[in-house]
Amino acid sequence: MEFGVKPLGPYSIFKIVGDIVFVSGQLGIDHHGNMGKTVEQQTEFALKNIHKILTSIGLSPRDIVKATIYTTSMNDFKKINEVWERFFRDFGDELPARSTVGVSALPRKAKVEIEVIASISDPRKLFSIGKFFFLSSDFFSAHEFFERAWLRNKKDMLSLGYAILSTALLKIQEGKIDTDFLSKAFDTIEKYIRVIKEKDKIRIFRYLKKEIKKYLSKKSKRIPRESILSLAKELVSKIS
Repeated sequence: MEFGVKPLGPYSIFKIVGDIVFVSGQLGIDHHGNMGKTVEQQTEFALKNIHKILTSIGLSPRDIVKATIYTTSMNDFKKINEVWERFFRDFGDELPARSTVGVSALPRKAKVEIEVIASISDPRKLFSIGKFFFLSSDFFSAHEFFERAWLRNKKDMLSLGYAILSTALLKIQEGKIDTDFLSKAFDTIEKYIRVIKEKDKIRIFRYLKKEIKKYLSKKSKRIPRESILSLAKELVSKIS
């Protein structure tokens, strides 16, 4: 799933361990790939890139607990601080912990690089991360986060349903169909749908459920994998 930021080398943009999100260092590059001309621009662009990464998985700058700034000139400390404070004040009065480190050089001759650590403090954010991985076709990770969201709140039938659905889609990716898993997923999701009583979501769910079952009922040795995965993603995208 695209979120407008690409790594500049062989590394992950972010990694999640437990309830902690580690975001790799971001340079002051805009969405066209151009480096900011001033240290103020570069600081702003780097923070905007971090914002994009966090929001793509359902978090925000409010969830940042620790940051490290690398700069090639400590003379720019005041300028960096001004942009930094202006950015974070938009998200509340509480600022993250931070270190600032002077370095001799940075990639692409950048003046500043920023990396952050964020915390997942809310079960709903676990659900959002599960949704991100689901829509990225990483059903293994999606199952983990949907299940963790459900374990935090066992009344959350949607998280449980999507965790089961993720497992079913993992099997479909492997070329196997487990109708029992799919039926259990649909039944669990339907429990959520009945409670919320939103007509549009009920209509979407019933239509997509019907279409997926239609594909599964076709007597063919070849599983219409892409069609099923596409419909399942549409379901998760529209009902959350």
